[in-house]
Amino acid sequence: MGNDGRNTSKSWGQRLREENRSLREKIAQLKREAGLSQKELKNTWKLIDDVPGPLFLVQQEKIVFANENACRELGYTPKEILAKAFPDLLHPDSPSFTNMIRQGRSPGQVMRDRNETSLTAKSGQTLFYEVRVNKTRYQGKPAFLLNMLNLDQRKTQEKQLRQSVKTETLVGMASG
Repeated sequence: MGNDGRNTSKSWGQRLREENRSLREKIAQLKREAGLSQKELKNTWKLIDDVPGPLFLVQQEKIVFANENACRELGYTPKEILAKAFPDLLHPDSPSFTNMIRQGRSPGQVMRDRNETSLTAKSGQTLFYEVRVNKTRYQGKPAFLLNMLNLDQRKTQEKQLRQSVKTETLVGMASG
């Protein structure tokens, strides 16, 4: 009888050791996976930061994320820009865009995906942008992702393209 108790306790202790070893292996695997996930997340944020043009994530009119380009073009540090509400950046001549964001919070409202607006830089300079607005969720709450294209840069590029087309046309006419 005493021998059976020892065998039972030995097999019980052996089962605990095996289960403990198995759990340690699972923990090690989860730590590796968590490390890989953190690396992927860091790479994803790096990609988002490298998006050409300003990129904002706005929730309840407050800026919760702004990429490096947004900070650089508007002249703010990341800390300064995150302390602002998005309407604070809008030029006074752009109230329709603010109203559209406010209205967009209510369910069922359709927002145009492209808008034009102007923002005021820290220096007071007015910058004109085409804004692409996408509704999204951030931390379980509705938010807006604003991808901005500087219209001054786009107009300059279009002007350069028109000029190159004119030059090619003149060269073609002169040569033939």
